[in-house]
Amino acid sequence: MTSDRGVELGMATLAQTTPTGPVSDDPEAAATVMQSAMIGYWLATRYFGAPPLDIAPERFTTALARLLTDPR
Repeated sequence: MTSDRGVELGMATLAQTTPTGPVSDDPEAAATVMQSAMIGYWLATRYFGAPPLDIAPERFTTALARLLTDPR
């Protein structure tokens, strides 16, 4: 599975849930945080030749989406 597919899955998860207060309050900042996390993941994967801790792209993006949407 390509990293693009992982991003698609993460975005699908995000789109199906209700964002947390901080995401709703400042969506531009939240989008920047999400983008920065995704770029960091991609750069680490390219630089080290494998995903950090062997976390697959879809697992990473799903966790990121949950962090941005789970009110717990």
